[in-house]
Amino acid sequence: MMSAYVDWHNGKTIVIEGQLQEKSLAALPNPEQKSQSLPHEMAPSSILALAFATIAAAAPKPQADTPLDFVISVFDTSLTCDTAVSPAKAVFGTGCVNRTLPQGGSALVRISTSSPHGYVTGWSEADCKGTAVVVFTTTDGCTSFEDASVKSWIGAAPFDESGK
Repeated sequence: MMSAYVDWHNGKTIVIEGQLQEKSLAALPNPEQKSQSLPHEMAPSSILALAFATIAAAAPKPQADTPLDFVISVFDTSLTCDTAVSPAKAVFGTGCVNRTLPQGGSALVRISTSSPHGYVTGWSEADCKGTAVVVFTTTDGCTSFEDASVKSWIGAAPFDESGK
């Protein structure tokens, strides 16, 4: 059994759960009795409406998701993008993403949206610095890294894609 009442005089809502004992019943105000402090019959619902409006106004507004520049599947110990040899791990994001693919691994571009031609570049150092180790697109299929490792990735080419 759940009982609840509102003590409008003190502005508090009190909820009592479970079985009420006789001595606690005596402490509760009679719900049939109307309070003298209410100006009219709509006061309880007006106060609740105001409380809900305040909560709704304070709630954070939804934000749009940031689109991804690229998604790559990396295979740390497989040169053939074989999930039986090495589980695929996703590398994704916007801008430069630091994620090492060790020598002896492979990668497969799934999506590249920020580059006009779908390029994704793997760099030899963190923060997309150093030497461009690989430049590939979604049509290149699996690329193995037998002799090199990649430290960071970006959904762009290391050259001017406009052809100018």
